Amino acid sequence: MNVSRPINHLETMKKALEYHNKTLEIAKKIGDIDGEGRAYVNIGNIHRLLGNYEMAIWINGNATIKYWRLRRR
Repeated sequence: MNVSRPINHLETMKKALEYHNKTLEIAKKIGDIDGEGRAYVNIGNIHRLLGNYEMAIWINGNATIKYWRLRRR
């Protein structure tokens, strides 16, 4: 069994989470509502892939509520 494969996958997911969080910060700063929504969904999806199911549900649920509130403006 190649032990490095799961470790590399985990490190890739952690790096992707870092980049999506940076994307979220930028989207918020420039007022990109759609970009903010996509970033939240991507962050939630990574948490799901990492097995953090409660966090994924919380992030995606809150992102949906926030996204629709912002879109109504």
